[in-house]
Amino acid sequence: MLNNLIGWLPAHVVNLGAVVVFAFSVFQFLSVRNRESREREFEQYHLLIQRLTSPDDRGNVCLHRQVATIFELRHFPRYYECTKRILEDLKQTWGPQKYPSLIDEIDLTLNYIKEKR
Repeated sequence: MLNNLIGWLPAHVVNLGAVVVFAFSVFQFLSVRNRESREREFEQYHLLIQRLTSPDDRGNVCLHRQVATIFELRHFPRYYECTKRILEDLKQTWGPQKYPSLIDEIDLTLNYIKEKR
């Protein structure tokens, strides 16, 4: 019996070691991938905010680009709290008389965020 246990133990220790190494490698891979994904999301979100609040290269405001940008902000749930504050501030700044289509899209996006939270 003891001889069987001694013969059995090294094979299983090697297998257990391989499983631990594999699990650690998978964890590391997923951790790096998650960090890279969050970095890309951060960059994309801030690019959208820049496109929303800054004029184009010629100093013009592109209304349709801004409407599309406001819509795209719905795809960043991690930033909903900040997006809500930014859009509410822009709504006050722009006012319904000057840019009604922007205000409509802001309202739609704020309602969307409210429903998702």
